[in-house]
Amino acid sequence: MLSQGQQQQYLLDFEPGDPDALQATWATFENPAPGLDIIVNPDPNGVNTDASSQVMRLTLDQNAAGYAGAVNFHSTLGTWQLDGAVSSNLTLSMVVNKSIVGGNVGIKFANT
Repeated sequence: MLSQGQQQQYLLDFEPGDPDALQATWATFENPAPGLDIIVNPDPNGVNTDASSQVMRLTLDQNAAGYAGAVNFHSTLGTWQLDGAVSSNLTLSMVVNKSIVGGNVGIKFANT
């Protein structure tokens, strides 16, 4: 858990040997559940220019709800809390590569 004044960076890079690179640490949700794969970077001309890096690919069914996705239930991200009293600790960033322009992408953090 983070307390006031602490900063922590969590990196999800899906590289071999990292806990987040194991498909077993992730579960998909919604009906029909999206497919989940850890694959070699399919677009090294995008933001991630490392052609040998690995990424998570979610494949949603056309009839899937707009909030279908993946959840990490195995604590590979640790336990932490955002502290509203420390403004420098309130930034969350992510990079998403989508093959289709449009639609929303979101991230949710919740206690389980």
